Amino acid sequence: MLLEYEFMFANGPLFSQQFPDHITDRTSFLQIAKYNNNHHGIIDNEFLEWALKKDISYEAVLWFVKDFSEQTDQELLWLIDAYFCPYTIYCDESSNAIKFRFKDETGKLNVDWRNDFVLAGIAYEGDALPFDIDELFASFKLQKTVTDAKLGNIAKYNGDDVNRFVDILKSKKVNLFLNTLWNSNTYIHWSTQSLLYFALVDIVDSVMDIPYMLNEIKNVLYKYVRLDLDYFLEFLAIYSYPNIKKEKVKDFCAEFISWIDSIEPISHKDEFCLEFLRQGTKSSKKSGNLLYLTENRDNLLIENFVPIYASRLGEFPSSTIHFDKCGIAEENIDCLANAFCDIKKPTYDFLVSTENRWIQICDFVSGMIAALLAFVNENDIGEINAALEMFDETQKNNLKLLTQLIRKSSTKNKYFDHMSCNYEQGERIRYLISKADKL
Repeated sequence: MLLEYEFMFANGPLFSQQFPDHITDRTSFLQIAKYNNNHHGIIDNEFLEWALKKDISYEAVLWFVKDFSEQTDQELLWLIDAYFCPYTIYCDESSNAIKFRFKDETGKLNVDWRNDFVLAGIAYEGDALPFDIDELFASFKLQKTVTDAKLGNIAKYNGDDVNRFVDILKSKKVNLFLNTLWNSNTYIHWSTQSLLYFALVDIVDSVMDIPYMLNEIKNVLYKYVRLDLDYFLEFLAIYSYPNIKKEKVKDFCAEFISWIDSIEPISHKDEFCLEFLRQGTKSSKKSGNLLYLTENRDNLLIENFVPIYASRLGEFPSSTIHFDKCGIAEENIDCLANAFCDIKKPTYDFLVSTENRWIQICDFVSGMIAALLAFVNENDIGEINAALEMFDETQKNNLKLLTQLIRKSSTKNKYFDHMSCNYEQGERIRYLISKADKL
């Protein structure tokens, strides 16, 4: 659940005469009035927990917080929208390697680290279909033999190419698809896991014993690992990372400190973060303890991506969520769902994509988001800018539509946008969006 966001405000008494004229769920309004008055108008996080447990309607909660209580805090309004709005959400994954691991002691990976895992798709309020999906598919003019449409059926690209995003945007069928989403009450959502960034963060969490600047330090580590990737991956693999044997902890720390000492920081902030990291590692070397880097499985960087599926359930507990059929997720999600949905659990299921075109179009969305992430993982801002200068009109139009959909969706609810805390990646995506506006 998202209740780590804290709020508090005070109200006067609430009576039924103050309810709006047209309400569909009077019972929820009456329950809220009773809660408000019994708590002397003091409203905090416990109110949302209570409202979820009581199945209080979105209509009533939103009116109470926004209109009666006159709260304009956008973070709170997003939280209410995520918790109580009854969305229909469809999801499909892209770049699902099942596991992310070292293949051997040379540091070779089982998949290209630039192809981040993505769980994405479409969402709309309620259960009324936002557009005629059969009409959309008819416009694609696909061959009759295509029973499970994928992004590759409406766009030509090389799936192994980290710059495939450029080719996907050349497609006029992609333009038809994006226009349909843009001109309907449809949102897109995406939840991602930055493979390399996530593989490194346990180093910082293991050596830092104070919760200060942790995200900044993690991003500085990621930044300089990227600049020395071959060496660093081999260094980790030799130690069976993330399962460093107890007798090798001090050697690991010593070599890591030597690597930090070899860096010439680009900025004073980087230097400051690296020094924090060096001092923390010195303490770990002295104690012989790396909390999160022992008693794991050798060379297994990410065991699976099931938590990404479960986090969607926790973020949208009043919605109906349809996942694409995925064996490992379907087999393991229930136990995680109980942890992520400790107050209320949404309705969810796993659908066969050949039998559901809404799942099929989620492959289009997840494929485009995955391609976008690979593109920004591979290219810096200068290289992104150079690529954009070569775009034809179709590519420009498609990039504008995609970035407008991203902005429309994240403005509607920030929890539709669930990215890793990878600052470099976020900066490049923001740059791309800003440039798209000017094409």
